[in-house]
Amino acid sequence: RETGSLCHLLPGTKPVKDNKWRAHVEKVWGLKPGTIDPKPGFHTIKMFDSLGGENDSTKPIKAMPTSTTNPAQSLPNLNKYIKGMKDAFLVVIDIFPTKTTQLADVVLPAAFLYEKGGVYGCSERRSQLTEKAVNPPGEAKPDIWIAAQIAKRMGFEKLIPWNMDDSMKANEMAWTDYITVTKDTDHSLWGATYDRLKKDKAGIQWPCPYPGHPGTYKRYVRGMDPMFEHEEFKKFFGKKIPKDAKIYFYMDKKGKGKANIWLRPYKGPAEVPDAEYPFYLTT
Repeated sequence: RETGSLCHLLPGTKPVKDNKWRAHVEKVWGLKPGTIDPKPGFHTIKMFDSLGGENDSTKPIKAMPTSTTNPAQSLPNLNKYIKGMKDAFLVVIDIFPTKTTQLADVVLPAAFLYEKGGVYGCSERRSQLTEKAVNPPGEAKPDIWIAAQIAKRMGFEKLIPWNMDDSMKANEMAWTDYITVTKDTDHSLWGATYDRLKKDKAGIQWPCPYPGHPGTYKRYVRGMDPMFEHEEFKKFFGKKIPKDAKIYFYMDKKGKGKANIWLRPYKGPAEVPDAEYPFYLTT
C-alpha cells in the first residue's frame, strides 16, 4: 500500500487521480509528462471478474501473474473465479505449493523472507530492514529480481534496473528510489536511508524528513510531528497550519484540520456459533 501497489494509489499513498502527484512521480522517475494513466486500475475482484481464456470476448484479461497470494484458496465465491484461472495463462510466484500453483501454467519459485532480505513496512508507519540470512535453494529467486526481469522483457529496464543477482543491492536501489519519491511529503522517509535502517534495528516511523530525524511516534501533534514546521511540504500540498494549533489533521481535504471519521453501523455475521456448531474458524 505504501509503495503504490493498490490499483488507485501511487508510491507515498497518494491517489493516481491526483494530477500534481502524478507529475511529481513522473519527474522523479524521469518519465514524460502524462505517462502515468490517471485512471485507477482494476481492484482484486474486478481483475478476477475479467480473467478468462483467449476465446472469451467478455473477459479482457487473458494472463495474470500472482505473487505471495493464494487466490484459489482465499477468494470469495471460488466457483465463480476458478474457471477464469484455469482458462487464462496463469503465472504463480510462490515459495511453496498452493491451491493456486495447482492451476498455474508456469510456477516461478520465490525466495523466502530470510533468503532475500528487504524493508518491511507495517501499519504503525514503521519501516524495518530484514537482512538476508541464507541463499535461496535451487532456482528460487527474490521477488524483486523476478519483477525486474519481467520489466526488462517489457522494455522498462531503465525504469526498473534491479535485475542483479545481489538481492540486498537490488533492495537498496529500490528503497532509494522509493524514499526519493516521498521526499517533502507527509509520508517522507527521506531520512531513513538503507544504511541507517541497517544500524537502527527497531526501524523508523515516517514521516522522517531528513537524516538524523528520529522518526515520528505520533502524528498531527505540534512538537512531535515534523510536518508542522516543514515548509517544503506545506508549499507542495498547499497546507496552512494555524500557529496556535497543538493538534491539527493537516491532510483534511476540507482544510479544517479535523480527522475524517466514517460511521459504519455494526452488522453481524450471517451465522454465529450455537449449540450445534459452537466454534469460530479463523484463517
